[in-house]
Amino acid sequence: MLVIIGVFVAIFGLIIGSFLNVVILRYNSSKGIGGRSQCFSCAKKLEWYELLPLVSFVFLRGRCRSCRSDISYQYPMVETATAVLFVLLYYSIEPFTLPAMLYFVIHAIAAAILIVIFVYDLRHKIIPDSLSFTLMAVSFIGLFVGGESLLHLPQLIDFLSGIIFFAVFGGLWFVSKGRWIGFGDAKLVVSLGWLAGLVFGVSGIFMAFWLGAVFSVIYLVILKKKRTIRNVEVPFAPYLILGMYIAWFGHLDFLFLNALFFQ
Repeated sequence: MLVIIGVFVAIFGLIIGSFLNVVILRYNSSKGIGGRSQCFSCAKKLEWYELLPLVSFVFLRGRCRSCRSDISYQYPMVETATAVLFVLLYYSIEPFTLPAMLYFVIHAIAAAILIVIFVYDLRHKIIPDSLSFTLMAVSFIGLFVGGESLLHLPQLIDFLSGIIFFAVFGGLWFVSKGRWIGFGDAKLVVSLGWLAGLVFGVSGIFMAFWLGAVFSVIYLVILKKKRTIRNVEVPFAPYLILGMYIAWFGHLDFLFLNALFFQ
């Protein structure tokens, strides 16, 4: 039964991922979210069988059926990432209790927003305020899913973790005048702190800095850029999001904060 439900969750994730691609590509553009999808090269309206998440990309071999132009790999990657995240969230909870299902819904919504932020920041090197504040609202609601108030110590610590992360990142942004970190990242870590909590939030931030350093060096070496790392504009939100999920699903506690605060 768990496996069968997991399959349905994965399919649901693929469908949501397909919608997220539309949001990513049309956000802050002249096109609205509504309306039929079309090929970016020949502008042909796509039929329903060309829009099946992941399946259409595979059977069309990554090309438009009409003009044979390449279809961006962003489409299957976003769809697959959404499905994987939804399945991981599903298997990280006890699925047959109401609080657990509410927990899944809240975190699935947050995951969808984080995927949009992840790709949008990669493409445009900016995190729209509307996405940041929506994610904050969802993450804040998530603090109360278990029925506890902020007077309950674990909820209070998780709430304060988001505030502390913002203070640290906001301080880095202020001192460096935006050269070290973007203010959008400072707003993002508020939500990451509320979603992942103190333990996994701190570990996720550590992971983000390590991942950012490693991939920046790889980027410079492989592409043989004649620039130093300080001259390369690196979108940091993807590393923060990736680091948070690695720490969360991997139960990483680099500073042993769990033993210090929760045992």
